[in-house]
Amino acid sequence: MKRLTCEMCGSTNLVKQDGMFVCQDCGTKYSVEEAKKMMVEVEGAVRVQNAAQLENLLNMAQSSFDSKNYAKAEEFCNQVIAMDDKNYAAWKLKGEAINYQISATNQRILEVYNCIMTSYRVLDEEGKAEKKFEVISSLKTCFEGEVDFWLKQFEANRPTNAALTRAKNAYVDAYNKMKAAFEELGLEESKESYLTNFDNFFIGQCNAICNSAWKTTVGYNYYRDYMGRGVDPFGRTDRRWIIKDTDLYRPTKKIWDTFLEEADNLIALLQFAEEQFNDDTDPKVMGAIFSNIAYFEECIIPSGSWKITQGYTSNWDEYKSVGWAEDYGLTDAAKSSRRTIMNKYNEKERTVPAQVEARQKAKKEKERKERIAKYWEAHSDEKAKLETEQADIKKRIDELTAQIASVDSANAPRIAELEKERNEKTPAEVEADKQDQVVRDVETQRNNCGIFKGKEKKALTERLDTIERPRLEELKKKAEAERKTHQAQIDAQISEIRNDRKDLRDEVAALKKRDTEISNELTKDR
Repeated sequence: MKRLTCEMCGSTNLVKQDGMFVCQDCGTKYSVEEAKKMMVEVEGAVRVQNAAQLENLLNMAQSSFDSKNYAKAEEFCNQVIAMDDKNYAAWKLKGEAINYQISATNQRILEVYNCIMTSYRVLDEEGKAEKKFEVISSLKTCFEGEVDFWLKQFEANRPTNAALTRAKNAYVDAYNKMKAAFEELGLEESKESYLTNFDNFFIGQCNAICNSAWKTTVGYNYYRDYMGRGVDPFGRTDRRWIIKDTDLYRPTKKIWDTFLEEADNLIALLQFAEEQFNDDTDPKVMGAIFSNIAYFEECIIPSGSWKITQGYTSNWDEYKSVGWAEDYGLTDAAKSSRRTIMNKYNEKERTVPAQVEARQKAKKEKERKERIAKYWEAHSDEKAKLETEQADIKKRIDELTAQIASVDSANAPRIAELEKERNEKTPAEVEADKQDQVVRDVETQRNNCGIFKGKEKKALTERLDTIERPRLEELKKKAEAERKTHQAQIDAQISEIRNDRKDLRDEVAALKKRDTEISNELTKDR
């Protein structure tokens, strides 16, 4: 028995249209001559399918996937699986294609998991060993996408009780399925590390989503209608949150009830994220979550609803709305309870991240030392050689240091003499001091001239300005230059003495450099 089969997709659903045979599944057209060549033998009810057809179908599935036509990709994968139910690539690609079709009304994550795990299960032992990391990577991408999807739904569709439950359940389901997958694939060593990373991915996303939901929905929708308080939902305490007439919009009881429910759901999600904290959680993210919980509680405490009051503004006025009046608010007990929570998280923000950061640093340092120790266990001969060399270096440094100390001790008196000489005044400085005294004396004489000695006072002033002060300035410049020369000469002599036995000192410097190199080699990270 012969049957016309499409070379591109393997379908047998070909119909003759306008002199051409057209595949109803992929749209490929064939001439009559081409159709004759395509007739294949079918033994019984089983179609004989060649590898080229499977390859074409997989290529079409991948092409559809790459062009984001995920439904078509799934369809082509199903055709491959119908012909070869042990096809690894088809099962895996089908799971990934389904993952991109998931929506709030089309929840198929279990199918995704089963398809990708089936791709692993149909392999022989050699194939499983080769593909297990590829499989787990595909699952990780899909489940992280699943959790991220429901967290974004939590924000986009308002943070209701149902959305909160769905987001939490998505995380728990993904966590458990990933844990089971790691165990089935024999990747126990990698399991804890991945699950920790998955937790931290979830924690970070929870904080980001709650931040965004507060600014765009929860806080905004309440404070937008809450003009009377002058509260800015974005934390700008120095500015009023104003639109047009502040008396036009205030939150009703319904708006306030919605605000309470949604704000509490944000807090609940952040507290659920807090339960997933681990030793590798970013302290900054921890601090942000604590801060957000405290801030949301702080905003809830003074919140309430308003109502319009009716009455008369005067004896002649008609009965009408006369203004806003506060309606509902939290009880004193409820406010006190929320303040307790707020204070608790403010304290956590102050202490917990710093403690975690310290533990993380200590853990990293411990792991670093363990890696180093493990390396040198495997290179014990090299380590022993370096340690012996270092011990010899330290011994030689001690010997040389003792010789240098003896030389320095012998030279100490001469250095002391030179340092004393360095601080003594030069002849030019002595002369400048004398001239300074002359100036002071003349100034005193001038100042003592009475009102009847104007001529004498003028002469003294002229002497100061033309003779004594210019001479003092000249001597000061000369003294400064002589001081620099004098000190430079003494410093050169001291330096020469201190460099006595330079050969010993150079040897010590070289040995210390080598000692540092060995220490760095023995302690560097591996």
